[in-house]
Amino acid sequence: MNTITTNTVDKYFSMLVDLKPDVKIDLIKRLTDSLKVDLKEDVTPEKEGDDVIDRLAGAWHDYGKTAEEIIADIRDSRYFDDEDIKL
Repeated sequence: MNTITTNTVDKYFSMLVDLKPDVKIDLIKRLTDSLKVDLKEDVTPEKEGDDVIDRLAGAWHDYGKTAEEIIADIRDSRYFDDEDIKL
């Protein structure tokens, strides 16, 4: 968490710390329910998949190497140690 989020959480927690347990539980339930509604509206499996693809599409376009060159680099960097492992 960043400092703004931490400060906000600390501010609210200081106001809530003295509440009765049943009030805290009700608050937790309401917060949890609000998250469930937000998640249902914002992220559906179809939408999530599209967002991931859209974010990653062209992510390597400015890397400066072709796919074949990247594959060759990966293969060349592999190291195999043929020594037997003694247990």
